[in-house]
Amino acid sequence: PGCTLPPQLLYTVFDADRDGHIDLRELLVGLSLLQSGSVDDVLRACFAAFDTNQSGFLERSELTLLVTQVLRFVLTEDGDEIQADASASVAEAEGAAAVVTRDAFAKFDTNGDERLSFEEFRAIVDSDYLLATWFRLQCTSGGGGGSNQAADNA
Repeated sequence: PGCTLPPQLLYTVFDADRDGHIDLRELLVGLSLLQSGSVDDVLRACFAAFDTNQSGFLERSELTLLVTQVLRFVLTEDGDEIQADASASVAEAEGAAAVVTRDAFAKFDTNGDERLSFEEFRAIVDSDYLLATWFRLQCTSGGGGGSNQAADNA
């Protein structure tokens, strides 16, 4: 029981200080997230990991990168085997991520500041079936307690 994340995201989420290395503290915190984290914990960890300039907000490029990573995992995985045409799936993920980002900013960046707060990010995930389902699936029913709109709406 607990949460799982694809390897590409694990490293990004675990390396909290972005120094290119995962130290013991980061490893322990990351393992705790996987063992007992809720969907909200995973959302917050991903938000923080992709907030590369540590502004407390996601800008367009940061959201695009996050959505691309999620979609690349979804589109290139077929059970335990990578699809033969993974490069086409990567390009498809990048294109889809650009559309998701454009639409997300148009709908959820209500103050027009070209950046998203965590609450705006959560609203995006809640409103997108694929993202809500993906984040919910990262946390099994035996994972950490607590509810989250993304899990409830999916």
